[in-house]
Amino acid sequence: MSLLAKFPSRFSPRPIQRQIISDIDSALKSGYKNILLCVPTGVGKSHIGVTVAKALGTSFMVTAQKILQDQYVRDFGFVYPMKGMANFPCLELYRPRNLDYKEAALDPKMGCNFGVCTWETTTPDGAKKKEFCKYKPSPSMFAIYGQGTEMEQIKDPLKTTCHYYNQKFKALLATHALFNYASYFQTRLYSRGLEEFLERDCIVADEAHEIEDQIIAYIGIDIIPSYVTDAGQQFDDFATDDVDGIMELLDSLGDSYTKIIRRIEMDDPRTDQTQRLRNRRDAIDMSLLEIKENPDNFVVQEYRDAADEIARISVKPIEVGKYTKRFFDRPHQLFMSATINKERFCRTMDIPESDCAFIEVESSPFPVSNRRIKFHNVRWLNYRSTPQDYDAVYQKVGAILEQYGGQKGLILTTTKQQCNDICDIDRSRISVAHEGVEGRREAVLKAHSKTDRPNVLVSPSFWYGVDLKDDLSRFQIIVKTPYLSMADKRTRIKAQRDNEWYRYAALVKLLQGFGRSVRNENDYCDTHVLDGASWSLLRSLKKYVPKAYYDSLGW
Repeated sequence: MSLLAKFPSRFSPRPIQRQIISDIDSALKSGYKNILLCVPTGVGKSHIGVTVAKALGTSFMVTAQKILQDQYVRDFGFVYPMKGMANFPCLELYRPRNLDYKEAALDPKMGCNFGVCTWETTTPDGAKKKEFCKYKPSPSMFAIYGQGTEMEQIKDPLKTTCHYYNQKFKALLATHALFNYASYFQTRLYSRGLEEFLERDCIVADEAHEIEDQIIAYIGIDIIPSYVTDAGQQFDDFATDDVDGIMELLDSLGDSYTKIIRRIEMDDPRTDQTQRLRNRRDAIDMSLLEIKENPDNFVVQEYRDAADEIARISVKPIEVGKYTKRFFDRPHQLFMSATINKERFCRTMDIPESDCAFIEVESSPFPVSNRRIKFHNVRWLNYRSTPQDYDAVYQKVGAILEQYGGQKGLILTTTKQQCNDICDIDRSRISVAHEGVEGRREAVLKAHSKTDRPNVLVSPSFWYGVDLKDDLSRFQIIVKTPYLSMADKRTRIKAQRDNEWYRYAALVKLLQGFGRSVRNENDYCDTHVLDGASWSLLRSLKKYVPKAYYDSLGW
């Protein structure tokens, strides 16, 4: 049977999809384990990924954003999603308060991450016994119908069982499970007793250009002052500027939290305080284990506040190849992105290029007139740029805002300061979304979609994972080339080892930014690039630019 026969039955494959699937079929028959698929927005790569998953048998599908999970589930009802605890209200927390599910879901403090899933009690003979929340189901309680077909359905055991575990076990029991990267890593590392459900024939990794950053965020750890003070300790007792000192600190914190949890459980084994501390201890223990296995691969960086007190200690892995082999180890892997390059991807992932087939779609399905890019080259911005340089750039921002006075748009920046400066141009029209402000991103996007005003989004974090289709954005402004900050110690080390990695990271982010506002064949948006360094970067790394971008770049 050909691969095309497994195309989702609710849809008809377009000619470009037929060609891609044929190329993938040929690659699989040639014995390739890993397939890299470089396709522009609009080709419909999710349908291609599902086709491959169905053809190979069982799958884990992974994507970068929870909103993309929702899109997969809407299109393919036989794909079951897995999300983290914070996405579900805890029955133990909201039922005693007489709240319904929808009410509880709106309160983040009602989330399963605040609930108590497990605790210890002492039996009459003095032995320790592990107890579980009464709402937690077991996999054996679920019923599967139409297994392996597009009609597959998995039924909850009861309406009163835990919402988080219901969807987790559905995903693990399903023929095709869908994760975001964080939930996927968590499941692969912490599923003791569920190993049989982790055996899959393939992994389909969407938005594969984000894998390196996703692994860094998951394997690394940020140690904030409360982690230390809650354990009754202080930073000054440890050498927090090197890896050995950090291992001592984490080891000590893990021991302290274990003792605190046991002490609290003696009085009341079921408090949200113990669950919060247990979650923190588990994260500390996992990071310590990873660091101990390869301490030379981790970098430590202190961040201090205005009073020169430690505000945060960041611990990150430098190379991620070791972890990609751990997480992407199935018989077949399909990696998909609009900006994937075989040479750079294989080097980062530590995968032999000979093990990978590379398939590239060399033209966008969207008319070039609908995705025009104009390079203004107002200034070449870098760390030596003056306030006068930025003033010239901001004047251009103001002129472009006037040009599109009645339309919504997007301004991509690289720092919070740029956002604040640009906001001063027109505070009545501009909405700022800073990275790292919990809930701010989603709230700003929601308000932007609902307002009738010609609102303009300004953010340093909307380069990825934001779809501003149709009238949500008719123009984009890229203020500065998105080079990673050299203030970050890991970035400095990586750049010293491989300067092209540093430049390539900026290139991928820039290319991703180009695609935020043209999401279908009838959509259109003008992109204005103000920093002359962007054009220089594109020209110098032309060999890494996917050919689907060539027409809009005038090449």
